Amino acid sequence: MDAERLARAARALLRSPFDTKSVVAYLGELGGSVRADRAYVFELEHGPGVGVTSSQRFEWNAGDAAPQIDNPELQGIRVEELFAHWLETLGRGEPYFGVVRDLPVADQAILGPQDVLSLLVCPIRVQGELWGFVGFDDCQREREWSPTERQVLSGASVALAAALRHRDVQQRLSVARAALAMALDAAT
Repeated sequence: MDAERLARAARALLRSPFDTKSVVAYLGELGGSVRADRAYVFELEHGPGVGVTSSQRFEWNAGDAAPQIDNPELQGIRVEELFAHWLETLGRGEPYFGVVRDLPVADQAILGPQDVLSLLVCPIRVQGELWGFVGFDDCQREREWSPTERQVLSGASVALAAALRHRDVQQRLSVARAALAMALDAAT
C-alpha cells in the first residue's frame, strides 16, 4: 500500500463534490491499493415499519469480478433481519471481515452469488452515527485481511465521512444563501 497515494486520493475526495465520479475514483485508489476486486459504499436508511435497510450507492470494479452496482438484491436490504451482527460490529466502529465460507450462513447467502471469497467492511460514521459502510471484496482468493489493511481502510472510511459532512454543510449553506437572497429581494 502506498500511503502517499492514498493520502492524495483522500485530499482529492475532500476537494471534490461527493458525487459518483469522485467517490468511485477514491474507491478505485483504495481497492487498487489492496488488490481488491470491488470496492463499494452502502448507505443505511432508517424507515418506519422496515427498520434499518441498506442500499449500495457507489462501486468501483477492477474488472475481474461481475459488477454489482445494478444488482436489485443490494437495494433495501433489511439489515436487522440479515446482518444484525454487522450493525453490532460496525456500530462499535470496528471493521467486519473474513473469509466468506467461515462467515454466518446469512452472509454466505448474500455474498456467495456475488462470487465474494473474502471481504472487509469498514463503518462510515457521520457525527457519531453509523451512516453506512465501505467494503472491499476479493473474488479471486480467500485471504485474511492484514492488520495494516484493516487499519488503513478503516482510516479511509473517515475520509468518506468527512466528505459527507462537507457535502451536508455545502447543501445547508446553499439553502441559507437562497433564503437570504429571497429575504433581500422581498425587502427591496
